[in-house]
Amino acid sequence: MGWGGMNNVAQAIWKVKETRTKAELEKFLSQLRLIDILGQGDSGAWIAKNFPEVFYIRATEVYGWAPSDEYLDKHIQNHGPLGAVYPDRKYATEGDTPAFMHVYPNGLNNPEEIDQGGWGGRFSFTKKEGIRSMSCVKKENETKYDPYFMYGNTSEGSEAIKRWSEAYNNDFAARMDWSISEKYSDANHHPIAVLNGDTSRQVLELEASPGSSVELSAVGSSDPDQDNLTYSWSFYDEPSSYNGILSIKNNSSSIAIIEIPEDAANKTIHIILKINDNGEPNLYAYRRAIIKVK
Repeated sequence: MGWGGMNNVAQAIWKVKETRTKAELEKFLSQLRLIDILGQGDSGAWIAKNFPEVFYIRATEVYGWAPSDEYLDKHIQNHGPLGAVYPDRKYATEGDTPAFMHVYPNGLNNPEEIDQGGWGGRFSFTKKEGIRSMSCVKKENETKYDPYFMYGNTSEGSEAIKRWSEAYNNDFAARMDWSISEKYSDANHHPIAVLNGDTSRQVLELEASPGSSVELSAVGSSDPDQDNLTYSWSFYDEPSSYNGILSIKNNSSSIAIIEIPEDAANKTIHIILKINDNGEPNLYAYRRAIIKVK
């Protein structure tokens, strides 16, 4: 994650290139997963230009999603010694945090599949030319590397982050509660979502035929605090290649039935299971099922 620019990563790539074999360099580059927020320097353009095989995301749609000053005052800054040193906002609150939220393992997405969408936003696998850094970076510093290509935000922009706002805001508040709770039982903790018997946080892939029904089950899901759980199943349209109307029976029960449309052949359907408890604050767990229609 490049919160202050990618100059250190660029230096590391240069050193590996100068000191290792071509095969070792290729292996090194293949293992990199870079995501920067707004650029903040021209080293990212240098990387993308000279090493186009590097997996590079530049997130530019990252403002407008963050919690308000009132939220910070109530849930963060008034929570013990850690909260007391949380600064007041000058420009934007938590601006770079989506880079971390993209890889946060909450069961919602696979970070390798950047078009799935999650707390960190959603990105296109079609690389874009010339995604520029922040306005404070002189344009001529990057234009000298034109053309360079990176993965960028999809058309939803920061709305792809904001759709999960209650969950990630409550997550932050709960962690601040943990910092001042002497006993585990004094704070709330995340539920555990189970999908079709799978207890991991991995995305589950299924196959179905047009006109068929698919049963998805959250039976076995639990809460460490023994709180009551609420279930919600939804069709995540944007990452799905099927964009028609989808029927989900029992969408607020632990077992849901997905009716596969007749016109969904050769399409994918993304279904999100969201579970939240009734603790304070409400905390969330997710699982994703991708139905591949044959």
